[in-house]
Amino acid sequence: MNYKLENTMKRNIIYLAGIALCAIGLFSGCDEDLPSYANLTVNAETLTINLDETTEGSFSIVEGNGGYKVNSSDATVATAVISGNEVIVTGLEYGTATLTVTDWTKKSANVKIIVDQEQELVIKTSSTTMFFGESKLSKYIPETVDIVLLLPTSLLQPPKSAKTVK
Repeated sequence: MNYKLENTMKRNIIYLAGIALCAIGLFSGCDEDLPSYANLTVNAETLTINLDETTEGSFSIVEGNGGYKVNSSDATVATAVISGNEVIVTGLEYGTATLTVTDWTKKSANVKIIVDQEQELVIKTSSTTMFFGESKLSKYIPETVDIVLLLPTSLLQPPKSAKTVK
């Protein structure tokens, strides 16, 4: 009987040792680090395209995780395509839009696109007279525009016949 008891105890010890080794292997086998992904960064915050000079501009993706897509907030103003790590922007009409570049990990970066163009200025007033120190407001089409007049210094001097009081 002693012999059966010893064999049973040895068998139970072997089973416990095997279970302990399996548990150690299972919990220590998951030692790999979780993958980390880079933030998506671009080399521009704002891109201005002057339609009088060119219809295209570009900026680069400096860091990211690949699988890039680009979306425009206003496709009537600007559209874009991606070629490698370069985003090529096409300006279509005067205005602003925001381009959002997204990689496959859903990280994104925004770039403000300003599409500029010279516009013909139409003044409703056919003529006006202004005197020294006076200012006037006139309406312009299509929108309100600030106008700066550059005058020669000689026009800003008081007339020679004026007396200076000290």
